Amino acid sequence: MAEQQINYNIDITKPRYDQGTYLGRVLHFAAVTNPKNIFVTNKKLQSSIELLQAYKNRTLQRPVTEEELWKAKNIVESVIHPVTEKKILLPFRMSAFVPMNVAIIAGMLQARNIAPTVFWQSVNQTYNVCLNYSNGNNRVPPKELGMSYIGALVTSVGTAVGLNEWIKRATFTPAMKNILLGLVPLTAVSAANVFNISFMRMNEITHGITVKDEEGNAVGTSKIAGKKAVFTTIVSRVALVAPGMILPNFVMDFLEKKKAFVKYPWMRTPVYLTTIAVIIGIALPLCIGLFPQTAEVPVTKLEPEFHDLKNSRGEKIEKLYFNKGL
Repeated sequence: MAEQQINYNIDITKPRYDQGTYLGRVLHFAAVTNPKNIFVTNKKLQSSIELLQAYKNRTLQRPVTEEELWKAKNIVESVIHPVTEKKILLPFRMSAFVPMNVAIIAGMLQARNIAPTVFWQSVNQTYNVCLNYSNGNNRVPPKELGMSYIGALVTSVGTAVGLNEWIKRATFTPAMKNILLGLVPLTAVSAANVFNISFMRMNEITHGITVKDEEGNAVGTSKIAGKKAVFTTIVSRVALVAPGMILPNFVMDFLEKKKAFVKYPWMRTPVYLTTIAVIIGIALPLCIGLFPQTAEVPVTKLEPEFHDLKNSRGEKIEKLYFNKGL
């Protein structure tokens, strides 16, 4: 197939949707975090990588549609880390976030006593540590990884157990106690998320992360950019926790009042888990889309050494870019 018959005008180096708008980011992350990407085989991943590379090198042997190109890009972005360029283990990819969290959240919401609370908070923090490690910008040394895990676990378990026991002993009405006990997992997980992400990615704050120019060339490391990356990740993750832990109980309470399960009580659990899955699935792109994954920052807001940089054309660089992480 002659080269001139193939459309090479699609810029696949950038996201398909405008990342300067919230809607564009939501659409972008909805594609990248699509649970369908869990089933991508190594063969499909490799063919997607080869297709994108051939397109960049203008060496395609056949015409491809725009939809085919973007699908290949979504597959690669859902599996390959944007900085390390290595495959992320399947359970810790953002495309696996919904199914992995359904069982965890269901367990935490049902935990009312110390033993199940400790168990489910431990499961959740184990998953969170692995998730943060897999999607962060810098690799964390084993010692810091262990300290982060222990700290997050102590924070979440301590908060959950402490609040549970306090609410049970307090002089609230039964209805109020039930509402407050339902909010305990949210409070515990939110507190642990702040600790976990902060500690897991502490070296991004203390040592900085790579910043690049508009051409993709690394120009140095910035602690200020590292702090921004960690802070925005914390905000989006805490925002993500709330819908999956609050809304399912409201839905189930509504259905119970409507006597939806009188004839089919066995449907409670499937409906409950489906509700959690749907809510998390909707909330995931909405929350992580609060901030662009590739963030831009004016050089004047970074360290002085970035203020007078020039690009390959000899022009003064006004903005630099960094990977926020997920």
